[in-house]
Amino acid sequence: IKACDRNSDKCGYKHYMLKEIMEQPSAVRRTVSDILTDNNKIRFKGFKLTKKEICSLDHIVFVACGSAYHVGTVGAYACERLFKRHSQAVIASEFRYMHPHLDEKTLVVIISQSGETADTLAAMRIAEHCRAKTVGIVNVENSTIAQECKNVIFTRAGKEVAVATTKAYSAQLAAVYLLTLYLAGTANSLSQKEVAEYVDELKAVPDKIEQILSEPEKIKP
Repeated sequence: IKACDRNSDKCGYKHYMLKEIMEQPSAVRRTVSDILTDNNKIRFKGFKLTKKEICSLDHIVFVACGSAYHVGTVGAYACERLFKRHSQAVIASEFRYMHPHLDEKTLVVIISQSGETADTLAAMRIAEHCRAKTVGIVNVENSTIAQECKNVIFTRAGKEVAVATTKAYSAQLAAVYLLTLYLAGTANSLSQKEVAEYVDELKAVPDKIEQILSEPEKIKP
């Protein structure tokens, strides 16, 4: 990225969306680096669930709106395959009407870039009222979801100006995969060797994105 004020300047790009597309490698790299320790272990600073609580989980619900919902669908697939628990993604505005199974053995993953999405915030409060475990994946540290949610994972995408999300979406995907690997490793659904292999692959993603973005002639609109 060219030298400039990253949050308020287009840095010479034609528009903010193009700038933020090009910032995807650094957004994913920061998010992954913030979660991994020096020896590549997954550690969430705001995550308080114990091993006993994780092992007792039998149902994972990803709740979000818009593009974050699509991150949730990926998370549900990953949890089904790796954590080996029943998982589903629910659009936040439909959450209160679907009456999903919610109790202390349910983990509800709340995904919101801003941490202020009204429907997503309401779903989080419903889940906690039903005694479900909750974890928020947000990009804004002082947001309402970040302050109220029992467990929080921060993405490090930086400010996103364009309405069509790019780097925030990619950072959310990285966080969801790391959460899934952490749950699976803690519950022994995956061996530590398998978790380490997946982590190595995830760490390589920013470089692969950079390689793709360095050859724009190969990207078809």
